[in-house]
Amino acid sequence: PGEFPIELNTVFVYFAAQIGINLGETFDVYLYQDTDGDGDPGTGAVYVGGQTGNAVTVLDNWTDVSLAVPPDFAGPGDVLVAVVNRTAGVNPGTFPAGINQTASQGRSWLGAYSAGNPGNPPTLPADSLWGIIDSFGFPGNWMVRAFGTVVPVELMSLSVD
Repeated sequence: PGEFPIELNTVFVYFAAQIGINLGETFDVYLYQDTDGDGDPGTGAVYVGGQTGNAVTVLDNWTDVSLAVPPDFAGPGDVLVAVVNRTAGVNPGTFPAGINQTASQGRSWLGAYSAGNPGNPPTLPADSLWGIIDSFGFPGNWMVRAFGTVVPVELMSLSVD
C-alpha cells in the first residue's frame, strides 16, 4: 500500500518467433486494478486504461509500449496487465506472448471469449475459458511486464485561527 499511487508508463511484452507471431501484427494492452485482494483478476477488477493497435516491433525480445495516456493506480490492490492479440498469434496452438516456465508464480491467467473476439476493453472474467495458465498444462509466467513510477502526494497543512 505504501507504493501507491502509481503511474504506469510502459508495458513490455516478449514475443518469441516460435510461438507463431510475426512482425507488424497488432495487440492491445488493457490495465486493471483489482482491489478485492483475492488473487483472482476475474473478481473486483476495474478497468483503468490501456492502448490499442500496438505493433509487434521485434521478435525474441521485448516489444515496449509507451502509454500515451499513463493511468494512475490509487491502490491498494493488484495492478493487472492484460494483452489481447488482435492479429498476433491467432493461429491455433500459438501463445499470446512468450512464457517463462522456470518457476511459476501462479499469477498468469488465460481467458477466451465465446464470441471469439474480446470486447474493448475485455470484460473479466472471460465467458468461455478462464484460469491460471498452470491449470491448462502450461505452468509458468507470461512474459508481460510493466513499469511505472510512484506519484508524489502533495501534503497540505491548514491552520485555523
